Amino acid sequence: MNRAASGRRGELKRETYDKRVALLREAVRLRDELVAVRDHYKSPVQMLMRENLGSERRSRILQQIAASGPAELASLAEYAAATKDMELGAALCSRVADLMPNQRPFSSHDLAEALVGGDHRKVVLSIMEAERLAEEVANDEATFERGAPDNLRVLKIARMIQAEQAVAEGLPVSDDDQTAPDQQGEN
Repeated sequence: MNRAASGRRGELKRETYDKRVALLREAVRLRDELVAVRDHYKSPVQMLMRENLGSERRSRILQQIAASGPAELASLAEYAAATKDMELGAALCSRVADLMPNQRPFSSHDLAEALVGGDHRKVVLSIMEAERLAEEVANDEATFERGAPDNLRVLKIARMIQAEQAVAEGLPVSDDDQTAPDQQGEN
């Protein structure tokens, strides 16, 4: 019985090899694309700063707030968060980036979190999920080829799932836990 099963398994491996390798290559290609995209979503601030980059309104706002003091900047940041005004928020983050950290009247990260935090988490989770799925495809292929699971890879996938859950709950994830973008931005 074992010999028959082993023979059938070998036959299945040979018959499906080309198709399995093509699927694995596609999964690796998609994962590699995501690794390149991940760098563009390291923090909500980074995502906010791309919002309407180069727009006329944002340029006008930057000119108008160039000489604004801390109280006015803080008030405008509250207004931007309350009204979900991303152009104003991005302009304010640009303006306070020129100030010394101890002189900034608000946290750019907090403002960006209020404006794009939910969208940022969705993007990060999508990237993390796709990376995990690629890892699962590679694990399934290796398990099929060897006839036994790769315990290190299974552990890696479990950690990836934990990292996804942490991001979904709004908790920070370190690079040690998973290759997720930072959930903590700069001030």
